[in-house]
Amino acid sequence: GYKPLYISIVLAALTAPMGIISPFGAFLSKKMGPRLPIVGGLFFLILGGVLFSRLDSHSTVLYIVTAFIPLGIGLGLVISSAYAVVAKSIKPTELRRTYACFFMFSTLANALGVIINTEFLLYLGGRKIVSLIREASLVLTAPEVVTVKTVMGRLLYDLDKFKSLNHALSLKLVKYVDIAFSDPMSILFLTIAAFSLFVAILTYIAFNTKKI
Repeated sequence: GYKPLYISIVLAALTAPMGIISPFGAFLSKKMGPRLPIVGGLFFLILGGVLFSRLDSHSTVLYIVTAFIPLGIGLGLVISSAYAVVAKSIKPTELRRTYACFFMFSTLANALGVIINTEFLLYLGGRKIVSLIREASLVLTAPEVVTVKTVMGRLLYDLDKFKSLNHALSLKLVKYVDIAFSDPMSILFLTIAAFSLFVAILTYIAFNTKKI
């Protein structure tokens, strides 16, 4: 139920650290090599992933902001350090073309990641709420089934639609949606955290065996 302006302000907890940290990450890469800022950035991503894995419908705005900050720091360090590695590894005459390709593929990867993660959350959330309804032996009418599908069809769950149902059923469904949202979110962000840890270990080993 938050307004777009309010959401934008909250998202600044992600974008502001990225903008502030990026020059610092590039500076560290030039002075100390890219290993420290990249591995450090990945550990910030791990921290953000773990914090977001504990997110639920009762989480406060302060908690969401707290989870966004390490993600922003991690992305700022990793991306700026990756740019520094690219700049050091190619000829100066090819910098513009390489940066353009790097930007294009990173943007494409981000967009693809959002689509895949959204579908993943919708799929797991839909399965979870069906499982919870069956476990509770709830028998829904056709209009009630349509209402549930409508609510679960988007990540922006419009729980107000449940107000058209009887009060007892509405309370149960709101509780089930909360669980159906929290569990997939936990799985997704713990997976991201585990993947970041794996990449951090590989990066440390790679930079330890080869000077870049």
